[in-house]
Amino acid sequence: FFVSFLFYLCYVLQFVILVAAFNNEMHFINFLWASTLVMFAKTFFPAVSLGELGVREGVSVFFLGQMGVSAAPAFNAALFIFFINILMPSLIGLIFLFKKNNA
Repeated sequence: FFVSFLFYLCYVLQFVILVAAFNNEMHFINFLWASTLVMFAKTFFPAVSLGELGVREGVSVFFLGQMGVSAAPAFNAALFIFFINILMPSLIGLIFLFKKNNA
């Protein structure tokens, strides 16, 4: 339970920081609320693409748009979350995998 809580807390804080970096017109509590709604909604939509690319972005644009944030900051924050949490670790893992297979 505690590890799961830390995972969600880390995700929510990353998302809040990124949305605040692109759009600082909302209050911190609204950022927290929107990020938990995005995470909640993302769990119910099926993953139809690699790394759920597109689902997170669409849900972010929808929920943050309901709170007055334009589409660009919402989309950018969700895309950066994808790069930080999925793409970068995957690429680093591929480098180590290729080095291990060549050794």
